[in-house]
Amino acid sequence: MKVYQGSNFSQIITKAFGFVLFCTVTSLLFFADQTFAQSGITGLTGAENLIKLITDSLRGPIAKGVSLIAIVGLGFAAWSGRLTGALAVKIIVGIVIILGAAELINLVTGVAV
Repeated sequence: MKVYQGSNFSQIITKAFGFVLFCTVTSLLFFADQTFAQSGITGLTGAENLIKLITDSLRGPIAKGVSLIAIVGLGFAAWSGRLTGALAVKIIVGIVIILGAAELINLVTGVAV
């Protein structure tokens, strides 16, 4: 059994998150017609619908679920003694940026996203 330590663990987490993000965006692109037909969003163009769908996904239950899995992964890494401060900071800052992006845009521009 291979044991992952330090940067190898963070590389695996990064690759897994990238793969999930790639699969999500790819599926949104391939099934965009069905999704837009059922979404009930009116008055927007196709590109605006796609962007709204992606941003809603990144702020909704998908992002919260992925964040929960990342935090549980941090817990397992800490439990097994493989958690470094840098890895914990990277994951926590990433979660804060992804989930807080809409509020940051609202603060800078004054327009609700």
